[in-house]
Amino acid sequence: MSVITPAPGILVIGIGAIGNAVLSALQHRQMGSLTLVDGDTVTAHNLSRQPLFSLADIGALKVDAARAALMRSGHEARIHVRSGFADRDNLAALVQGRSLVVDCTDDAHAKHAIDRACLEADVPLISAAVHGAEAQVMLLHASGAMGDPAITREHLFCGKIGPGQDDCDMRRVPLSVLTAVGQRIATLWDDLRFGRPVINGRVELLHGDRWTTIAPPELRASAWTRSY
Repeated sequence: MSVITPAPGILVIGIGAIGNAVLSALQHRQMGSLTLVDGDTVTAHNLSRQPLFSLADIGALKVDAARAALMRSGHEARIHVRSGFADRDNLAALVQGRSLVVDCTDDAHAKHAIDRACLEADVPLISAAVHGAEAQVMLLHASGAMGDPAITREHLFCGKIGPGQDDCDMRRVPLSVLTAVGQRIATLWDDLRFGRPVINGRVELLHGDRWTTIAPPELRASAWTRSY
C-alpha cells in the first residue's frame, strides 16, 4: 500500500462541531499545511459543542477564530483560511492537489458535491456525519487503499436525500460522540500516512460508545461486520 506524505496538506471543510472535534484531534499530527473553509460566524449557541471558540469569538468568522485557537495551542502546521462556503462553483479549485480532504459539513447535498469533486480530482476524502448519539465516518477515493477508489456516497446511500439530512441540531449531539468522530478521523489520517490497511467505501457507524463497520458493496459477500 502506498504512503501518503504529510504535504501538501489537509483541507477541512466545515468548522462547526465536527470540524472542531477533528481539528482538536489533528493538532499534534504532522500535516504540512492545513486549510480551513467555512463561511459562518461564531454564535453563543456554538460554544457548548465547539471548544476552539470562546465568548470573545462571538461574531468572528469561524475560520479565523479556529486558526487563532490552533496557533495559541502550538499547532505547527501552516494554517490557511478561506472565508466562504464550499459549493459546486469553487470545490474543484479547493480540493485540487490536496493530500486529504476532510468533510465536516452537516449538509447532505454539500457532502455529495464534495464527494464528486474529490473523485474528479483523485483526492482522498474522509467524510463524517453525526445525528443525535449516532455517527458515521468513511474513507473514499484513496488510490492506495483497498476497495474501489471510484466508489461514491451514491453507491453507499441510495435514494433521494430527505429534508432531515440537512438540519441536524448539533446541540443534541453528545460531546463524547463528537470527540470519538474527531479521534477516528485522526486515526484514519495516520493509517493513510503510514500505509496501514484501509478500505474505500467502508462505513464506520458509531452508536453510543460502540463502532460497527460495514464493508463496501463489492466486498460484502465475503466481508464480516465487526463491532469494537
